[in-house]
Amino acid sequence: MSDRPTISTLPAGGRYSVATLNTNFQALRDHFDNVLGINGTGGDNNTMSGNLNMGGNNITNAGSVLDASGNDLVDQVGYAEEWANKAEDSLVSTAAGGDGSTEYSALHYSTKSAADIVLTNADVVSTNADVVLTNADVVSTNADVVLTNADVVTTTSSVSTVAHKFTFSSSTSMADPGAGTIRLNNGAVGSVTAIAIDATSADTGSPDISNFIATWGSVSNGTARGLITIRKGGTPATYAIYNVTAAVTDNTGWLQITVTHNSSSGSWSNADTMFITFAKSGADGGGLANVVEDTTPQLGGFLDTNSKFISHAQGAAIASVAGDTNIWTNFDGNTVHITGTNAITDFGTPKSAGDSMWVIFDGAASVVDSATITVAGNTNYQAAANDLALVYALSTSTFLFMPFPNSGLSPVYDTDTAKTDVANTFSAAQSGSITALADGANISVDLSANNHFSVTLGGNRTLDNPSNIVAGTSGSIFITQDGAGSRTLAYGGYYDFAAGAAPTLTTTASKVDRIDYIARTATSLHCVFTGDLS
Repeated sequence: MSDRPTISTLPAGGRYSVATLNTNFQALRDHFDNVLGINGTGGDNNTMSGNLNMGGNNITNAGSVLDASGNDLVDQVGYAEEWANKAEDSLVSTAAGGDGSTEYSALHYSTKSAADIVLTNADVVSTNADVVLTNADVVSTNADVVLTNADVVTTTSSVSTVAHKFTFSSSTSMADPGAGTIRLNNGAVGSVTAIAIDATSADTGSPDISNFIATWGSVSNGTARGLITIRKGGTPATYAIYNVTAAVTDNTGWLQITVTHNSSSGSWSNADTMFITFAKSGADGGGLANVVEDTTPQLGGFLDTNSKFISHAQGAAIASVAGDTNIWTNFDGNTVHITGTNAITDFGTPKSAGDSMWVIFDGAASVVDSATITVAGNTNYQAAANDLALVYALSTSTFLFMPFPNSGLSPVYDTDTAKTDVANTFSAAQSGSITALADGANISVDLSANNHFSVTLGGNRTLDNPSNIVAGTSGSIFITQDGAGSRTLAYGGYYDFAAGAAPTLTTTASKVDRIDYIARTATSLHCVFTGDLS
């Protein structure tokens, strides 16, 4: 529409040229060409070259109002309402721009993610009355209205208040992935061991969340310091969960996370939208500080003390009783003192077989070897003050008793046991064995192996100096001729014979001679030869 036409005023009674009249008529024609035709015809007469000022009044009885692209604004507002508020699990129609298979309204996504999002008419129609629907009339006031699918909801993201938005990069290089971007170090989702993530997310405003990401590996947990969950925008069924297994490396601007695969489904393509959440694990040892409240604690596996010492307690003293001295009465420690001098025939009732108790005798009590108590050495034990013993429960009624006396005999000492540092008197025969020597051109003797040796000569031989000679060692060497006989024997320089003369062997086939020796020093054996013993 144009303003009022400019027409030259022609005074009455004057004479005017044809050109002046034509100018005025052309101005009138141009003015009427810019008038809207009420019947919808007139070609260009219905095209406005400027804004239509309604002076505060409405346009009534309009069938539709189109935008500059020819789109019906009434339809566009309806499509916007569909993208915003269509019922949960109902797909956005293809007429509204949906793909007909995977795209839902903002209301659907907000319900699925349990986010506190409320979509009201005010979210679609601005408060400045940019869009007014009244009896199907559409009026634009103070602004041109263009509603597109993107103005209401995006088709690639789900609404969430707990996830962080990132863009996926298909590069596997562990380097700065770029603003709002994330990378995996392996193209196979299940083989990923590291994640590179930018310090800023792709959320509105590109917030820097690096301080938060840096805490993802701060918990000390041998299995997983936390769980990273990644979901594909618009396709929640495509996901991956990774265990964080080490401290996060902050590279200033981007961070690297060490992970192991937990579970996943599907995969991503370059530039896909990803939503990431993190759940922190509890720290190792973050359970009970003590088990005082649990009167029957149990282990589900082997106890790893983590190189720490388990402190045992000493229980209250137990008085010895002639008969049953119940050392388990109080269950208040792993060590008890036994007082008194009574003879003990039973140690009471433990919790279970395998229990053990250290006992310290404060007096001269005794322990009777029996079917109930098996005493080491199978003899009664007479305790003395400060003697220590271990009582082991074979069952809840039978025990092993191993004493460790404060002085005197060893725990398993038998009065019939010979000791090396005292004089011993033997009342029975003591027998030694005879070790056969290997026959050869040179015959070797190891005096640490035995005291007595034998050899059958298969030729003329030399008896080499013995090894491991200890002064005082004594024994015998039996020398037998083989079936051929006539075998001779030479001797090493350690073998010393009477008058310095080495003996001559009996050379008759199968005859036996003997050399008896005693070591005077580590290099001298005094020898006596006895020939032809058979």
